[in-house]
Amino acid sequence: METYIASMGTDQEVEHFAICCGLAAQSLEQIRSEFPRWRRRLKTEGVPRIPWSPWSTDPQDRHAVNLLTQMILQASAEPSAATMAHHVRNLTGFRPPKL
Repeated sequence: METYIASMGTDQEVEHFAICCGLAAQSLEQIRSEFPRWRRRLKTEGVPRIPWSPWSTDPQDRHAVNLLTQMILQASAEPSAATMAHHVRNLTGFRPPKL
């Protein structure tokens, strides 16, 4: 079974990924207008394809999964600052020093 969609030509690929991340239909409607901008951003970041799911085991898909997950979290309705900071730290692997 193929774990990715070969081209980055449609918003349906991003929509499928977002659904696999657990986004509800109402949330999808609110962020659907962002999909073309997200695809352009992924292309500039050197992402060759959109993974079929956030659980792709292909090492080449990790960067795409991280970026898409971050964009979905940022676009979702009113995430708390603490939750967003936690997710960004996990995505980037950067942990500020504890004082």
